[in-house]
Amino acid sequence: MPTGPDPALQVQTQMFNSLSSRLNQFQATANKMASAQAETQGLAYGARNAPTAAEVELAMQTGKPIELPGDASSYNVFQQAAYKGSLAVTEDRMDIAGRRYLTQMFAEAARDPAMDPSTLTAKLDSAVSEFASSLSAISPQSGAKVGKSLGILANSQVVQFTREYMARQTKLNKSNAISAGSSLIANSPNIVSGYNPEQGAATLQDRIIAGRVRLNSALQNGGVDPQTILKYERKYDDA
Repeated sequence: MPTGPDPALQVQTQMFNSLSSRLNQFQATANKMASAQAETQGLAYGARNAPTAAEVELAMQTGKPIELPGDASSYNVFQQAAYKGSLAVTEDRMDIAGRRYLTQMFAEAARDPAMDPSTLTAKLDSAVSEFASSLSAISPQSGAKVGKSLGILANSQVVQFTREYMARQTKLNKSNAISAGSSLIANSPNIVSGYNPEQGAATLQDRIIAGRVRLNSALQNGGVDPQTILKYERKYDDA
């Protein structure tokens, strides 16, 4: 009687093992395909049902939380993907809404003669913080991303406004200096007509020179160019 393993039984066992392995592989492949399909469908669903731009802006105005479809904490692939898809769309819409708001603030600041760079910077920083915080309540990563994007825009707006503000201030200072210089020239004859040697130790010449120095200082402090200063000094001398 043979005492070793039955060859026919061995072949049959190997066949069943191979079949089981192929079934497991097929099941794994099917599960992977089903998961990929669920993810694709979930992303599409989330993107289609994400809050609209109007809803995002309304949430910002009212302070209400932004609600997204899907569930990031779910074990369900579809729910995870739906949340991911809606969050991506909401990020974009929040960024667009923030950029529109900052641009509007910048335009209003440019029309406001009383606005200065420090005040504008504070206003823009506050707006960026509000948009970032609103989204951070949903996703800190998304909030940081939008905050960085809006912060870059706000910084460029401040740089542009500051450049334009300084140009306006320079022009205004020069205009004020010219006006002050013209007044000094117009009043310079009074130095002579009103001079009384008994009222002080300064001579008439000293007072005339002092007036000329004041004229030169006023024009220089106003950023007036040297050629124009020289022109006004000659007018002073003539007066």
